[in-house]
Parts: sequence; structure tokens; C-alpha cells
Amino acid sequence: MVSALIYISGCEKEQPKKDYVARVNDRYMTKEEFNYLIDSSSTKNMFKNELIRNWINKEVLYQKALKEGITNEKEFNRLMENAKKELAVALLLEKIYSENVTMPDIQQIDTYFSEHKNEFRLFYDAFVINLITFSNEDKAIKYRATLLESDWKKASNVFNGDSSILNNETTNLVYEYELQSAALSRTIKELNPGEVSIVFYSQPGAYSVAQLVQRVEKNSIPPLEYIRPLVEKRIIAEKKEELYKNYLNELYSNNDIEVKN
Repeated sequence: MVSALIYISGCEKEQPKKDYVARVNDRYMTKEEFNYLIDSSSTKNMFKNELIRNWINKEVLYQKALKEGITNEKEFNRLMENAKKELAVALLLEKIYSENVTMPDIQQIDTYFSEHKNEFRLFYDAFVINLITFSNEDKAIKYRATLLESDWKKASNVFNGDSSILNNETTNLVYEYELQSAALSRTIKELNPGEVSIVFYSQPGAYSVAQLVQRVEKNSIPPLEYIRPLVEKRIIAEKKEELYKNYLNELYSNNDIEVKN
């Protein structure tokens, strides 16, 4: 609902733009807006054409909704008011968290992990993998050749900033069902720890190289080095939850609240 409010507020009639990526009637997608969509997209590997198509789909539907008078209906205005509240609350909490929640240091992470080890016990068999994906097959081949002569970190440094890299994951712990494609799943299962795969076609226009770092069995506790980001997220989440409860209690005490039976 919050995203809908942001979208609607930016869809007023605009003057023609010279520098734009797409257009639907008098509504333009500027390069600045396109870059924002890429940065805020929850799908890491969403390609340019897909982003543009999604924008066009939303725009033609929105313009049709305007013609049908949807934005003048009572239900629309009720939903808009709720969306405004949700957005305001989200921005308030974001401000509070940014001012009060700090990233845990190494010692805090180590201590938390030691005290909560059993909470990180795996429910399924998992793999610790390195995975890099290119939009260019030749680059993927060159990366693999570089990797075979060095290690993952050094190879990644050599290709740092290469525009054909779609994603690069290092010592990422994933459950078997989380492997992104059948090709990746098959490749990982066939590798021995430390072994590097051949370049494989992971999805349309994507060429990947994988390395199996370690297999981690169900019911075992993975080494901290492989789940440090997860432990860090858990610590931050608990800090936010505690801060939220305390802040809400303070607001309750400072406001005149009544609930009628």
C-alpha cells in the first residue's frame, strides 16, 4: 500500500521529456526514475526490459483507472488515507532505528553466537557456495580461468567493477531448495568441496561459475564464518524489536488513550 502511494503521487501529468527511457501517453519514465527502480528492485537480476515492461503495465492500468474515475471513489480515498499513515509510520520508525540502532561489532556477534548456537541449527542439508554470474559468456570463461590459477577473492578482485557481472556471492550458505535454478542445483550437487564448476547456463542471458566450499548436514550448526551476516541480522532485529516496544510504551504513557467495550 505504501508503494502504491509513492507511485500515485509521482504520476501526475508531466511536460514532455527529452531524456527518457519509456513513455505512455503524457507520462514519461526518465532515466533518473529508471535508475531508482533498479536500485530499489527486490529482484537482484531483474533485467532492463523487464523493469520497463513492469512500469508500462502499471502505467497503462493506472491511466485506465483515472479514466474510470477510480481515484474519485470513497474506497480509494479511504485506502489512500491508510497508505499515508503506513508511510508516515514507516518513515518514523526508519528515523528512530537509524538514530538508535548501531551495527554490532565482531565481539558482540561472537558472544551472541556462542549464547544462541542452537538457534542456528540447520533444518535441512545445506551448501556453502561461491557463485558469480555474468551476462557475457567470454567473461565467465575468463573468470574461471583466473580462478583456477588463484582463488575466489583474487579472481573477484581482478574482475571488480566489470559491467557484465550480474551478481557475485561469496561463502553463501544456502539450503538445497534455495538454489536458484535446476542447472545450479545439479552443478552444486556434483562438486566436491573446493572444486570449481565449468561455466554453465543458469538462466536466459546468464552464465555462471560456482564453487562448492563446504557441505553442511541437517541438524548441524554451521561455523560462524558462514552465517555471520545472519547472526548480525538477528542481533539488529532484536535491537529494533526492543526499541519498538520501549518507544511504543512511552507513547502510550504520553497520550490519552481510551478503548470502549
